[in-house]
Amino acid sequence: MKRDFQIVIWGATGFTGQIVTEYLHDNYKNEIRWAIAGRSLTKLQSVKNRLQLNDSVECLVGDSFDEESLKAITSRTDVIISTVGPYALYGKELVNVCVQTKTDYCDLTGEIPF
Repeated sequence: MKRDFQIVIWGATGFTGQIVTEYLHDNYKNEIRWAIAGRSLTKLQSVKNRLQLNDSVECLVGDSFDEESLKAITSRTDVIISTVGPYALYGKELVNVCVQTKTDYCDLTGEIPF
């Protein structure tokens, strides 16, 4: 079954998340189906406006500790790129949900315990 997005950037309002978002926009804006995600719709919309993202880029709201909100996001995408850390604190639930929803997971952690 085709999902709504090929990529979702989780933590798009943070420092690294904004860099990843800007990179996707600058290099792939119309070539892929993608969305940005995080805890605050207001902050996501601010990033979307500042970077002048296409209307097709949706803002998805969820919480790292809310399994249902994570399932709602991961079930809509092929891949989720997480820029939310520290991963030992904020990453485990997302990884577990990705397994459940059969969503590929990518992060940038260098944390040895994770």
